Amino acid sequence: MKPPSDASMDTYAYGTVDQVSRFTSTTKDIAAFVGTTYKQGKEMYTLLMDNDETTFTEPTAPLDDKNRAEMEKYKMLLSTWINDEKDYKRDKARVFRTIMTQCTTAMKNKVEGLSDYKKMETDDDVVSLLKAMKELVYSTDKAQYEYWTMQATMRKFMNLKQATKETMTDFHKRFLNQLEATETVWGKMIPQIENDKNTSEQNEARDKYLACVFLAGVDRQRHKDVIDELNNDFLLGKVNYPSDTSGMLTLLTNRRGNGGTSQQEQALRDGESEGTSLHQAEEDHPDQHEHPEVKCYNCNKMGHYAGSCRQEMTKKTKQMKKKKALEAAALAQQGEETESDSDEECFVEFQM
Repeated sequence: MKPPSDASMDTYAYGTVDQVSRFTSTTKDIAAFVGTTYKQGKEMYTLLMDNDETTFTEPTAPLDDKNRAEMEKYKMLLSTWINDEKDYKRDKARVFRTIMTQCTTAMKNKVEGLSDYKKMETDDDVVSLLKAMKELVYSTDKAQYEYWTMQATMRKFMNLKQATKETMTDFHKRFLNQLEATETVWGKMIPQIENDKNTSEQNEARDKYLACVFLAGVDRQRHKDVIDELNNDFLLGKVNYPSDTSGMLTLLTNRRGNGGTSQQEQALRDGESEGTSLHQAEEDHPDQHEHPEVKCYNCNKMGHYAGSCRQEMTKKTKQMKKKKALEAAALAQQGEETESDSDEECFVEFQM
């Protein structure tokens, strides 16, 4: 059976802004196709998605070759093993060719120009082929000036964003791929401030840092509520940030609506008091936004903020909110002026 047409399958590209996402999507397309059409489909899917080769164990001949039943069983197992080996090699060769036919001209020229490509082709080495292509699209090409490669990989990593229709799992996998490429040229991304700690503490700090980088790249429209809650909890003395990217993935995936926020929940979070949506949201989620240690300055009761108070805002409360807003604006302006003055002082000092 022939692979699907170009219209239904993406291509591996090189030298384009979307080469990373196309590498991921094309590999998934090919894996989905071969996984359902090739004789060794399950094994080919694993080969493409996990880069794991499948090995088939040759059956052991029975010690008593006169035992007819055991010999018949052995012959049957041996025949199955031989067929599996033959089918696997044939399907792997087909996968190798499918990958190459799904390359743009630029990518094909780049891959075929690699010093070890001929050996890959002879061995139908799909794993090495995908690894080489991955290095190309993630900017770890050793033909580039090493410091240019360093800035390119770090910039790509820090600017990685979840696409609007991209699933959290796919984004996590793309994140880990870019992380691997970045650490290839930068080394393990351990915060420098942790250099005096032991190895275990350094790795723990790295995992926590990467979890936050991952969180910063998710689609904010879908996951704004999670980001805000984690920050608000921290301000209240509760550190609920997951300790690694897997934990962050679990947190974001398990949220209802894939991290989305309903209109009622968003109204509650934004502190709107108009209409009935706020009251209904509180009834639907009575304890979701409770803060026992917080005192409302509108009704003077404990357990909620004034923005979510059921009682009508008093004139005094409205004046207080306006005053707080003005004070916050003044502080922000003062902070900008201070920062500007500080930058100017640093510049003058540098010039001296």
